[in-house]
Amino acid sequence: KMGNPLYANVILLGSLVVFAFGFWDDARGLGAPRKLIGQGLGAAILIATGTRVHLFPYEVVNLTLTVFWVVGVVNAFNFVDSMDGLAVGIGAVTAAFFMLVAAESNQPQVSALAASILGVCLGLYLFNVMPARMFLGDSGSQQLGLLLAAIGVAYNPVGLERLTSWFVPILVLVVPIFDMGLVVFSRLRGRRPVYRAGHDHTYHRLVNLGL
Repeated sequence: KMGNPLYANVILLGSLVVFAFGFWDDARGLGAPRKLIGQGLGAAILIATGTRVHLFPYEVVNLTLTVFWVVGVVNAFNFVDSMDGLAVGIGAVTAAFFMLVAAESNQPQVSALAASILGVCLGLYLFNVMPARMFLGDSGSQQLGLLLAAIGVAYNPVGLERLTSWFVPILVLVVPIFDMGLVVFSRLRGRRPVYRAGHDHTYHRLVNLGL
């Protein structure tokens, strides 16, 4: 999938669309439906250029999984960005793992893109760690999520079955995915809006335990 030299530019284009909607939300405030529109457009740009899941013989299933994965990871990083340094720190660790596994699977362009994201996250961490002097906002957290989601789709190790190759992206992104799942479940159970901010995230629960 990374054989196209414009692939990295396409990923950046999709991330800029998500960034624009996030910036709009930071500046003016958007409802959840408009946020989803921006995230869906970002996913559509990736899909239109061939960056999509290739697991099943039915294309409609692959397209649905691609949108679900991209939108899910974007929102997972948006959810996890509620404590200084957390989203950037998780993003750095995730990018570092993707950089290593992509290099091992002989995907130098994927590895280089992950290395670029790692460098950006490390630089931002100096200003975003507690007490933060710079904040990601919805624009930064969602853009970071789309970039890492796209790398997860692009990761395609030679010699492994397609289904097996998805274990790595899921495991690498398990922390934000788990947190989003926990938050969504707890809010639905409590009959509260999923999109409304709260202190029921994994890290809030750890802090309440004294960690």
